[in-house]
Amino acid sequence: MIFRATPQWFVAIDKPFMGGKTLRELALKAIDETQFYPPQGKNRIGSMVEGRT
Repeated sequence: MIFRATPQWFVAIDKPFMGGKTLRELALKAIDETQFYPPQGKNRIGSMVEGRT
């Protein structure tokens, strides 16, 4: 078995930074304001952003 190290980075999505809002709040607002095709995509990405820890 071969393991390959890859560069990784992480984002603090719950740390207030822009007018006291978090990246999670801004992302969820942007998702809500975006028109998706097919519409199920909105639920999928919204759930991913909400549940990300």
